Amino acid sequence: MNQLKIKSGEQDYFVDLIIKENIQDNLSELEKKYRKVVILIDKNVFKLYPDMLNYDSYNYLLLDATEEQK
Repeated sequence: MNQLKIKSGEQDYFVDLIIKENIQDNLSELEKKYRKVVILIDKNVFKLYPDMLNYDSYNYLLLDATEEQK
């Protein structure tokens, strides 16, 4: 799993990045490790893979598939 360091005015933190392979296993690992897991997914991916996850079981944010959102 890859990590991205986020520099914030309040506190720096890391975001774990998950690729599609074994996504459920990776999410299960993260849920054990952190108190809150939020999935960021662009709307195009969400439409292409509506059954990739049971989205009702997770906190997630849908993003427009634009460069500005990325």
